[in-house]
Amino acid sequence: MATSMTAAPGSSSHRAALQTAEPSIRAPQARHRHPVQLTYTTWHGRSSERGLDPYGLVFHNGRWYVTGRDHTSGSVRTFRLDRIGATRATAGAFEVPAGFDPTGHVLAGLASVPYAHDVSVLLHTSLAQARQRIPSSVGTLTEVANGVRLTTRAEHLDGAAQMLAGLGWPFTIERPAELRAEVRALAARLLTHADAGE
Repeated sequence: MATSMTAAPGSSSHRAALQTAEPSIRAPQARHRHPVQLTYTTWHGRSSERGLDPYGLVFHNGRWYVTGRDHTSGSVRTFRLDRIGATRATAGAFEVPAGFDPTGHVLAGLASVPYAHDVSVLLHTSLAQARQRIPSSVGTLTEVANGVRLTTRAEHLDGAAQMLAGLGWPFTIERPAELRAEVRALAARLLTHADAGE
């Protein structure tokens, strides 16, 4: 089973996550391509038993993810390791599909998770600069005449406003209109903090 990461090995976040993921990473059934049976708890608290052919482990943004063929759905799925409970080996063996890219699959899956808001923002910078600052898990970057269009999804628009402010580039909000109000509110809070104590 392949192991890959989008954070530097040896970083503090990588070391902490590796300690948590160690039992699953070192399990003989994973290394020798044996299916596993596991207990998984979703983000809204529902638990289920499912079989998995683990194709690869990916470390991204402080978390480990395992991706592979889910026996329940028959499709390739991604699961967070910190939501996996007990695991055990099952009979049989599997082959990882030729050319399968665990990192690409995990990042594409994270970027497509449904959220409450569909966001499109024109960043007035170059595509090369945008790619250095914005990982593919955040959204899709497309070069256009006036810069780079970032399309993404957000559960809370205040977080999107903070991200845009932190990038440091001029930007034009295309949608949703509510994001403009969140940016204004953030600007007002920052001014309040800047003026405090004068």
